[in-house]
Parts: sequence; C-alpha cells; structure tokens
Amino acid sequence: MSLPRAPIHPLRPARLTATLLAVLLLVAGATPASAFQDLLGGEPLPREIAEDLVGFLNDPTVIRFDGRASVPDGATLTGDVGVLDGSLTVAGRVEGGVVVVGGDLEVGPSGAITGDVILVGGRLRGDMARIQGGFFRYDETFTFVVRDGRVGLREPPDRREGLYLGRSRLTVRAGTNYNRSEGLPIVFGPVIESRSSNPVRVEALAIYRTESESTRDRLGYGISAEQRFGSPITFSVRGGAYSDVVPVEYLLSDLESSLAAFLLHRDYRDYYERRGWNVGVGVGVPSVPIDFSLDYRNERHFSLPVGSPWTLVRNDEAWRPMPVVAEGMHEFLDARLVFDTRNDEDRPTDGWLVSATGLFGIGSDPAVPAVSVTADGPAGSPTVTDGGFATGMLDVRRYARVDPWSHLSFRAYLAGSLDNQSLPPQYQHALGGEGTLPGLSLFELDCGARAATVFVDRELDPEAFPYYGCDRVALFQIEYRKTFAWDLELGPDDDEWDEWSWYPRIDLSPAFSVFVEGGQGWSSDTARPDTSRGADAGVGLHLGDLSFYWAYPLEGGNERVNFFVRLSRRF
Repeated sequence: MSLPRAPIHPLRPARLTATLLAVLLLVAGATPASAFQDLLGGEPLPREIAEDLVGFLNDPTVIRFDGRASVPDGATLTGDVGVLDGSLTVAGRVEGGVVVVGGDLEVGPSGAITGDVILVGGRLRGDMARIQGGFFRYDETFTFVVRDGRVGLREPPDRREGLYLGRSRLTVRAGTNYNRSEGLPIVFGPVIESRSSNPVRVEALAIYRTESESTRDRLGYGISAEQRFGSPITFSVRGGAYSDVVPVEYLLSDLESSLAAFLLHRDYRDYYERRGWNVGVGVGVPSVPIDFSLDYRNERHFSLPVGSPWTLVRNDEAWRPMPVVAEGMHEFLDARLVFDTRNDEDRPTDGWLVSATGLFGIGSDPAVPAVSVTADGPAGSPTVTDGGFATGMLDVRRYARVDPWSHLSFRAYLAGSLDNQSLPPQYQHALGGEGTLPGLSLFELDCGARAATVFVDRELDPEAFPYYGCDRVALFQIEYRKTFAWDLELGPDDDEWDEWSWYPRIDLSPAFSVFVEGGQGWSSDTARPDTSRGADAGVGLHLGDLSFYWAYPLEGGNERVNFFVRLSRRF
C-alpha cells in the first residue's frame, strides 16, 4: 500500500522568523533537520489525511509497531512501516515508506529510508538527506486509538462551555475548587475572542463566593486580555487584574481537592487571598516544544481564616487551621519555562516534561501579622520578610516505554529558595500526603510548621499556623505501570460515534502499578528544624482514570498502610 500523498506547502511569510532562527542554528553547528524542522513545525493534520493514515496503519501488508521501535544498524526492513504511539529509530535500512504517529523519527548516520515519510505529532532527528522519498510533517489534531488490534480515529471533543455568539460567549462555571475559605467560587461573565488565526481574547469574569465571611468581599474578579502573533512560533502579550483566592501549592488536581473537601471534609490545600495586576509576554515553539513566559506582578496578599462551608460528612467538625502569610505589597517577576515531548498530555507513556519556574521579588518588604502563643496573650510585632526573595522550582519527568503495554515513569522535583534565605510562608513547600508521599500523613514534612498553632488578632477564627512549610524541598519518584490487554471502554465504536454523541465514553481498562519515592525538606531559619527523610512504597489498581492505591511508609510515617483513591495520574 502506498503512503497517503500529502500536499507540499510553500514557505509562508509568517515563517520568516523561524527560517532566520534556523539559519542561526545552522551557523551554530546544528544539523539541517534539527535546525529547520524543529522550528518550522508541521501543518495542521487534515481530516482526509488522518483517515488515509488509519487505512494505512490497518493494512495487513504494513509492518506496524504499537510503541517504540527500532531498526538496528546493519538490518534491512523491507516494506512499509507504521509506528503508533511511540518513536522510531532507524540505524539500518527501511526499503519502503514510514509513518510515525505520536512519536519522533530518528535517522542515524548509517540509516536510510527509501520511501516517503509522514510524521504526525513528532519531530525528525538526524539528517533529512537519509530519507530518499518525500517528507511530510503534521501537528497531531486527532486521537488515534487501537481497539481489537485495529486503529481508529477519534476527533477531539468540543469542551467549550457557555452561551456562544460566534467565538464570544457568556460563561457560568465553578471556580478553582471547593475549599474551606470561600466554599464554592462561581465564575460568570463574558469571554470575547476575535475570529483570526491569532485571536484577541478578553475575559471579564466575576467570582461569587458562597462562603464569604472568611474573605474580604463576597465578590472577586478576574480580568485578562491576550494577543498572540505568528505561526507556528507564537509570541504573546497579555495583562490583567484579579482579586481571588489561590492555593499555596497545587498538591492535587482541582477536581480531586474539591471532592475531598465536599464529600470527606478533607481539604488538601492551604490558601491566601491576593489582589493585583500583571503584564507579561510569552513565546511558544510547539514543535521543539518549548513555552516561555515572563510576567511582572504587583499584588497585595492577605491571610485567610477558615470558613464553615457545608460538607457531606463530619459537617460539625472543625477544619484544619490556615497558615498566616506575609501580608502587604508583593512585586516580583514570574518566569516560567516548559519543555514537553510527551506523547499524550493526560496519559503519557513516552517523552519528557521539564517545568521550571522562578519568582524574583523586586518590591517592598511584606510582613507576617503579629501573633501570640495563647488566645489572650500579648501579640508580638509583625515579622517583616525580605521582599527581595528569590525562589524557584524544577520538575523533571521522564516517561519510558518498556513494551506496548507497560512503561516506567521517573520524577525529580526540586523547589525552594535560590539564595538560601527564608521565604515568605506563601512561597514555602511541604511534603506528605496523597499529592506527594502518600505513605506519610498530610504535610508531615513541613519543617515544624504545624507542630503548634498561634493566634492572630482577628474576630473570625483567630487560630492559625505560624508558617506553611520548608524553604527547600526535594522529591524523587519512580513508578512502573502495566496495562492489561483488555479494552473495557463503555460507549459506541468510533464509526458509531455520531449516532451516540449524547453517550459518555467511560474508560475502565484495567492496569496496575508499583511505586517507590522519597523526599526531604530544609529550613533556612535556624529557629525552624529541617525534616527527616521520608520514603514510601505502594501499589495501585487502575480502571481507566479511576485509581485505587495502597501506600506504606519506608522511612518516617506511622507504619500503617494508607488507602486512597485518585481520579488522575499521580504524575
């Protein structure tokens, strides 16, 4: 079977910037393929080409691999080759065409491909001169799925919400998450988006807080505007103003945190309130793929007392106190860099994810409110913190396929002070609990932050913790996951989807996992202790995205098994 014939697109004027950057890389010594192809990116994948690729991958005469594959040096593979959901390394010779969907193609110095090459959602590594046929590259805009050994095509779902007028709409939705400070935040307002390849997007949203006594106002807001330029390399400028409640750390997903608070009276996050504005710029190179952003933020922060939102169980029990934060003006630069080569954003089995952030204080010095050790004791003086702090985070994840049904995941997470100075509480970190080390108790490694409470001069809920956690933490995780070769998705087949569009597709495909991990925290303040090392191990049973875990502490903890349920991957 011949490969689907793809149209050759001329170089667009919008790609002039990418071409110039490619020339610079060539001068620096990069190969033509890595310099030019990585920067220019691919064309959007047309529907008709996607359907042709499905037919190609299902052709019994095609040599198909589900997952990572390679042709060793000195070996010759005769016939067309298709690779789905993995990368292909060609160190030998392929006498035919090649299609790679959801992975990279690497052609070694001794490799050769005699036919055409189609690359979907990946990158070419190596010298394009080793490909004797044509080369076509597309961005992955459809999901290719395998059922009973056959490849199918699933269009991405339409996740737009609200009442639409063209690309503009009025939206009403739940906010960040149900929590013990503001209850359920309800977000509503217009979202305006122009019709162009680089649209202007403006949001003007109000935030209604169902639990308002613990916040300064019942209504918050989020106003933002963004304009993008260029394709496929995109540049953006943005700005906004906001008054909202935000978590100190995102230990679990918004949905999981909300359900835990509402159903189980267990809030996994701590919060503070902020008001301010920001301006920023960004650049994205999706085919490398790198996204970088830099924002200036001017904010005023406030500590939050605990409210009394309704919960399904234990509604009469008291909530965990909130830590105080450094209040007052915060001015800082917020830099973020993401490098993402994962083959799937939600269920990765191959690739890298590297996230790095840096916050650099440049403004006045905020202060932690005056506290006392007893409810009626004298309060001390406010503790002024260094507004010129510098903190960062590095999250490195590697997903490596072992075989078509199993993969290994590695994660190294380092976060904290970059100059070994004490951080304001809202920039500190803690380990322990289902979001980090599930064999240990929640916030068990917090540098003594929750060893005792203090009292703040306020009428509502004066009890609080003196700070949040450690000035630096390190966490390392390894997980092996194996999927059984059983397809237990509930819903219509792909060719029947239009007739069953009302029916939700439920994935109950079983899998299991084993994991081991460890971490530690350090304090830059001699008055606060470092943590001991913590480690745990466990197993998981998965039915699609529904996961049941059992974790046991190896170092630290209470020497008991912790059972918990997750609705998303641990990392």
